[in-house]
Order: sequence, then structure tokens, then C-alpha cells
Amino acid sequence: MDMMKKEMPLRVHTRELAKLMIGEVASMHKGYKFTFAEHINDACIELMIQVKYALRATEISGPDGRLDRINQSVALVDRIDVMAELMFEVPLINDKKFMRMSRLLENISRQLAGWKKSSEEKLGGA
Repeated sequence: MDMMKKEMPLRVHTRELAKLMIGEVASMHKGYKFTFAEHINDACIELMIQVKYALRATEISGPDGRLDRINQSVALVDRIDVMAELMFEVPLINDKKFMRMSRLLENISRQLAGWKKSSEEKLGGA
């Protein structure tokens, strides 16, 4: 549990988003479960992986590698956001769950934008 307290909020939020969305996918009608749901699961898991790799990127591939991972994460957030909107519009989820997903996506986007800006400044100053 100590590790969870020290964990970066971005990782906490991406995991929370993945658990929420994957939980919703589990209850989807089987017509969606093996198509749309698979894309949601893949995107959420990939976002968690990219954020983790970005955290370690300077150790492995330098600041350029970190910025690449951040950019990939931003693209995945956009993709997940579109899928959340579709889940709401179809409707596969209710207002409350959509609002929760939207807040998490907004927080993650903001954190990634700040991290990206900071990384770009470090690269420019190098």
C-alpha cells in the first residue's frame, strides 16, 4: 500500500479509468462484447503501458523517448474519449458513468499536456 501512496496521479487515474471502462465492457450485450469492447480494453491497457514506459523512458531511451510515449498516450486518450462518447450515445452507459469517465479523461489529458510541455522545454533547453 505504501507504493500506492507514492504513485504518480497519472498512473492512478489511468488505472481507475481502465477499471471503470473494462468493468462496463464486461456487462455489455454480446453483440458489442467481441468487437467494440475489445477495442476499449486494448486502448485502456495500452494507455496504462505507455504511461508506465514514459515514466521510465529517460532511463531507457532518453528524453526523446519520453516525449514519444507521452504523444502516444495523448493519442490513446483521444481514442478512449471517442469510445466513451459512443458508449454514452448508443447508450451502453448511463449519465453518471459517462460523467465519471469524462472527468478521468479530462484529468489524464491535463496531466499529459503538462508533462508534454515540461518534456518539450527540457528538450529545447538541452
